Amino acid sequence: MGTEPFSIESPPRGKSLRRGKGSVPISARLLAGITIVVWSFAALMVKLFSTDARFLPLGLTFALSLTACGAYHIASYPRSWWHRLARLRVLHFAFGQLGYFGYTVPLVQCFRSFDTASTPTVLNYTWPVFTVLFTNAIRRRLRSGYARRVEAAGVLLGFAAVAVVATDGRLAGALQMNAGGVLWGLLAGMSYGVFSAFSSTVPRRSNSAFLVASTLTSLAIVAPLSAMEWRHGAAISGAGLAAALYYGAVANGLGYITWTRANRLANEQGIPIASIASLMFVLPITSLMIVSLALGEREFLRPHFALAVLLVTAGSELCRRSERTAPRR
Repeated sequence: MGTEPFSIESPPRGKSLRRGKGSVPISARLLAGITIVVWSFAALMVKLFSTDARFLPLGLTFALSLTACGAYHIASYPRSWWHRLARLRVLHFAFGQLGYFGYTVPLVQCFRSFDTASTPTVLNYTWPVFTVLFTNAIRRRLRSGYARRVEAAGVLLGFAAVAVVATDGRLAGALQMNAGGVLWGLLAGMSYGVFSAFSSTVPRRSNSAFLVASTLTSLAIVAPLSAMEWRHGAAISGAGLAAALYYGAVANGLGYITWTRANRLANEQGIPIASIASLMFVLPITSLMIVSLALGEREFLRPHFALAVLLVTAGSELCRRSERTAPRR
């Protein structure tokens, strides 16, 4: 799965977290760990419902995501939730759907293009690389030479991982690679990269409203297609139904809440945000391990796959490091 964007949400200036007497402080790292566990199962869930109807599971998934994000938004701003939605611009709806409809549809197609779930899982985690590229384009940042070199190294490692996976670790495999499946995977990563880059420009107090707009737009796009499939007799298997429920309500619902809460607590507890964000780079490894155990795939144990996971993880970390070093230099 694509994870939610690396967003840093700070509390209003002058305010801090207040806890009742005798309460146990919640750890930001604990919430980040919960998020990792939740998101680690996302790739497996997409694989399970990708074998069913094309749009029917997506309609259910986006409906649940909208419910979760809507409940979170209303709980966060019970008195002004509608006014915050009304202040959103058309661009919020246009870019928002790229993180849900524009991301999930190519990702499902990528899973359908390969016999195993391991390859699409690795291709999915190129999205942090695209996030950095599109963030710089949207914000038009003036970056130091050092930050640009670190970023360039991260981008090259990310695409090197794609080349390793696409060719099965052999240069001669370039002629037999599944170009269509690779392109679907890269399209998913690019779509989520644009979504993440744009979401970084959304003010903190509009963040939950932006997610509601994103899920609402995605549901509006896929609902007619889902209804058409349902009328033509399409159905969801038991496994696909459970996977869609998890992906929509837990991965895109609970996972987002725990991740943004982890960012907030890290800021309030004086924990460097970078140390929390860097925990997410274990997701390619944990996701592949779960896929291998659940589906009995052996791809994770192949040398070229281990190299690809190392490359995409190192590339993502370098891209994140370039974001951290640029302001200081």
